[in-house]
Amino acid sequence: IEDAKPIVAYGLDRRLARFDLTSAEGRSKALSSALKVLAPIKGSLLAKDYAVQLAGRLKLREQDVLDELAKVRAPRRYRDESDGENTPRASAEAPAEPDASLPAEGALTQTERNRRSVEREMLGLCAQFPAIALEHADALAQTNWHEQLHADLAQAILACLSENAASTPAEIVAAATAAVPRAAGILTEAHVQDQGRAAQVIAYLADELSIGDMEGTVEALKASLTQAKEGDSGEYELIFQSIVELQREILKKRTAHKPIM
Repeated sequence: IEDAKPIVAYGLDRRLARFDLTSAEGRSKALSSALKVLAPIKGSLLAKDYAVQLAGRLKLREQDVLDELAKVRAPRRYRDESDGENTPRASAEAPAEPDASLPAEGALTQTERNRRSVEREMLGLCAQFPAIALEHADALAQTNWHEQLHADLAQAILACLSENAASTPAEIVAAATAAVPRAAGILTEAHVQDQGRAAQVIAYLADELSIGDMEGTVEALKASLTQAKEGDSGEYELIFQSIVELQREILKKRTAHKPIM
């Protein structure tokens, strides 16, 4: 999602330029239009940052804009192959707030099962190697966690490290368990013991999660592209170019994303 920054900024500028920002009515319409640009990533830190910027540009209260962002409906972007129907999928927050409408465990596709397994491994290793976790705090904060439990654990780990950067694994597990009763079962199951190996694995998993989130953003933008076919041609071109740029970045990341031997 971070790689979409220039695209999002350009999209917001285009939307705001269409309205008279000197009038209350113009600012209101501009906000409504601009928030549609943020809809595919509405739960992310990036979206919140831009929402705060919008508040300043439109002379509105930050909380009011954040509240409006929360109301915006994100495009439907998760396909559960078990039933062939589209199911909404959450975007990233800090950490994310996974959509309660994600399919239940028994209905998950193998791809989704793999994704959640990667999340658990990442969280377990971060708890076991706090110093390395600090180097990947941005990943813990910005990942689009596909389970609310994982999102809560990421937040618990970050909270513990923010209070004491020298926290031990035991302290992290204890603090996380106090906040999330099921924490210990996940945070103590990582199998890597060597710190050097753990650094490699955590970096690999962080990249894997980032690429997955970018691919999810592409799917969301494709849904928006379908809707834009009937509307503004300029908006269609903007979304199309966003997809192209993100796909190019995904390919670049995938090429450099080599399996750990």
